[in-house]
Amino acid sequence: MKYGVVFYKDTDNIGDDIQSYAAMRFLPRTDYLIDREHLSDFVCSEPVAVILNGWFLHHKYNWPPASCIWPLCVSMHFSKNDYMGIGYGFLCGVGNDYLKAYEPIGCRDKSTLDIMCQRGIEAYLSGCMTLTLQSRQRKQTTEKYICLVDVSKQIYEKACEQTDGTDSKIRCMSHRVEYKQQSDNWEMRMNRVEELLDIYQNASCVVTKRLHCALPCLALGTPVLLILDKESDDVARYSHFTELLYTCSTNEYLNQETDFQITDPPVNQTRYVKEKNRLIETICQFINQTANGTPPEAFWMWNQKDQRTIDRWRMRMMADAAEFAAKQVDELLRQKGGMEIHQFEEIRQLSERYENNTQTWKDYVVMLKKEEQRLNDVIATKEKEEQRLNGVIGAKEKEEQRLNGVIRVKEKEEQRLNGLLEVKEKEEARLNGMMECKEKEEDRLNEIIKEKEEVNKRLESKLQKKEEELRKIHDFIEDKEQTSIIWLIFFSKTYQQAPGTRRLKLLKESFGRNIHKVILFKKRKDNKK
Repeated sequence: MKYGVVFYKDTDNIGDDIQSYAAMRFLPRTDYLIDREHLSDFVCSEPVAVILNGWFLHHKYNWPPASCIWPLCVSMHFSKNDYMGIGYGFLCGVGNDYLKAYEPIGCRDKSTLDIMCQRGIEAYLSGCMTLTLQSRQRKQTTEKYICLVDVSKQIYEKACEQTDGTDSKIRCMSHRVEYKQQSDNWEMRMNRVEELLDIYQNASCVVTKRLHCALPCLALGTPVLLILDKESDDVARYSHFTELLYTCSTNEYLNQETDFQITDPPVNQTRYVKEKNRLIETICQFINQTANGTPPEAFWMWNQKDQRTIDRWRMRMMADAAEFAAKQVDELLRQKGGMEIHQFEEIRQLSERYENNTQTWKDYVVMLKKEEQRLNDVIATKEKEEQRLNGVIGAKEKEEQRLNGVIRVKEKEEQRLNGLLEVKEKEEARLNGMMECKEKEEDRLNEIIKEKEEVNKRLESKLQKKEEELRKIHDFIEDKEQTSIIWLIFFSKTYQQAPGTRRLKLLKESFGRNIHKVILFKKRKDNKK
């Protein structure tokens, strides 16, 4: 069995590639890439199993898909918007028969489910294929960031105000791509999708206007807020998903009338999980069915349908589209004709005004030439003056350079003198310190001298007292000397028992050196003592 992936070759929205990536993950392999806008042109000699999901369709005349496609019609959204005026007309006739052949049809949203029911097609609400995306491995990073995807400048400024002073950074991003100008190969496009999903997985939260940014973030578990303005957005595409996501309008976000705070975002709602599991089960059943390589009876019955009938139906739809386009062209031509008549009248009036004012302009031109010559002369004079002034300025600059040199020398000398002055001030401070120390030492010595003088006075006073006492003692001794000698002579046993010479010696010791002043003996005539 061969497998194909539906993609939009010339998309300008990477959300289309995210839907293709989500479907491709279920396939055992990818044998064919089938352009969504050219489903009827795909040719293969054997059945090709295809998950037919996404947005249908710009080129509505390329519906229904080629008979070799074995489709699983799930997560489909049908839109009446196109450039050919077909609207929902491609879901009538053969287009309706194709959907009936492969019913039940899994509808991505309630608006598509209503269209299927109106046309008698059995259908159910399957949800979007991107809800089946699995959580990716989070990268170890210290950077905390918030993704703003295709939001207005006012929301960006408000988000910056809310994160001011926090550790969260703002990343402005867009789902717009330029595959129309330069279409990358399929592998590069899928790598870009994975890089984008990694960014969303590691974000602290996401605020977006894109449905296929909000739904993948919901599946990845990243807190997400969808900005939905009913007056400007295609509300039909968002039907049903507003029940699964946190949503608010631009004005509500700016006025902080939402409970979703980007600095502390709430955890996503889990009502989508049941829908996601049912969708995965449906796809897995289809893949298991394709494993034996035998398409169902509906596939063979559709292949038996007359191709000429399909081609005629498609041709009638294209003819209606061509008629619509012709009417549009006629209307544009009429508008263009009316504009041309109006423009011709304006040109004629301008021509008349031009002819009437030609001479005035000529005179004005002559005057301008004279003025130009005068200005040229003035400019030449000014240039000479400028040259002279440049010379003066050059001389001034040289003089300024010389003066700057003198100033620098002066500054150096001033610095040297300042250094000497600082040394002098330090020396003065040292000498002042020494003087202060000397004065303090003199004061201390004076105090010591005063103390010594007081001590000397006290000593002199004591000495005088001692001398007085000694004099008194001496006087006392002199007064008592006679008595002492008499006691020695008449009462001392040592004296009385001593021989004559010994007695004389005792008397000398009693009188001391002044013995010669004392008359001890008187001579008598009889020479006796």
